[in-house]
Amino acid sequence: MKIIVIILMIITSIVVVSCTGYNNKMKENKTKIAKNTAAIVAMSVSAYISKEPSELKRISKLSCEYGEEIKIGSKYNVQMPEGYKCKIDGNSVVVTEITGISASVVWDQ
Repeated sequence: MKIIVIILMIITSIVVVSCTGYNNKMKENKTKIAKNTAAIVAMSVSAYISKEPSELKRISKLSCEYGEEIKIGSKYNVQMPEGYKCKIDGNSVVVTEITGISASVVWDQ
């Protein structure tokens, strides 16, 4: 009976360690996706503003909800990945994953 209890404790420990590692890796991946998406939006904004400088004020307050497209300009819209939303505030782009993980990128005005 003691051997069974010890074996179950070892198995439980292995499962807990595996789950923790998996969760950390998932958080890392979500952070990378948020950061890369924010960089894509910032590059798109910068490219659009270089062609349409009068649009700066409008663009500096844009946002979109989870999984939607952020509408920067006719050729510069960016589709958010499923479960991510975006907000442009001044010269900062913040992308947030549905669980609250976020990343931001500042673009040069």
